[in-house]
Amino acid sequence: MKQTLAQIESSLASESHILYNHRAVSTDPDLQNSSIEARNILDSYKVEMKI
Repeated sequence: MKQTLAQIESSLASESHILYNHRAVSTDPDLQNSSIEARNILDSYKVEMKI
């Protein structure tokens, strides 16, 4: 099933908080760093989509 861009963005917004949460609650530094990297990638994507 094909999704519209709006549907993809909505799904991304609703699910990305899970990635961000690991930075705050995990005691594993590798998981925290991965969470930070995921947030940076998603933030970059959001900027690119607005251009």
